[in-house]
Amino acid sequence: MHYDDFKIKIIDNIAIVTVDLLAATQRDAKPLWDELESKGVLEWKKVIVDLSECTFIDSTFIGMLVRIFRTMSYNDCQMKLVYPENNARPLFHTTAITRIVNCFETLNEAIRSFDSKFPIRKISFGEEFHKN
Repeated sequence: MHYDDFKIKIIDNIAIVTVDLLAATQRDAKPLWDELESKGVLEWKKVIVDLSECTFIDSTFIGMLVRIFRTMSYNDCQMKLVYPENNARPLFHTTAITRIVNCFETLNEAIRSFDSKFPIRKISFGEEFHKN
């Protein structure tokens, strides 16, 4: 695992985190968190995690994405995901991450979604409500 497996760039005030792994698994989950935390991405107002290069994602990695989302929501930040390759998508729907995090087919769609006038959905974590 190398930190260069997670490339972070800023476009139009949006932090874009590209997960440059074919298989995103348990061994990659903590390094992703560490990289985002060390670079201050968890407090960035608009973040996209681009998983389009992944052909496999396990449930532990998805759990880490939920943890990142919850942390960002607590900080009043927004996170969106770009779907992984087609064969990795079923787990996204099985785990229902698509119900709490906005997911997009392409990076361009995710970027454009920040400019849309859609209402901000509220997600409940315990007794508090946070914006996504």
